[in-house]
Amino acid sequence: MGFNAKDAIDAAKDIVTNAVERSSDIVENAGHIIKGDIAGGTGDIVHNSLDIATYAVDRAKEVFTGKPADDE
Repeated sequence: MGFNAKDAIDAAKDIVTNAVERSSDIVENAGHIIKGDIAGGTGDIVHNSLDIATYAVDRAKEVFTGKPADDE
């Protein structure tokens, strides 16, 4: 599969949409830190951040290599 600019733009939009949706969870977790649950809030922020990064890498990988065989 060759590189398709439209797919790259769609993937970028999906990545940004996902990050914005999950950022509300990060803000909520920051509230937990302010209220005193430092370990729980920090752990949840790290978890949400890793979810955002994983989604971004997976979508970028799809653009350059195509969808995985089990998704077709």
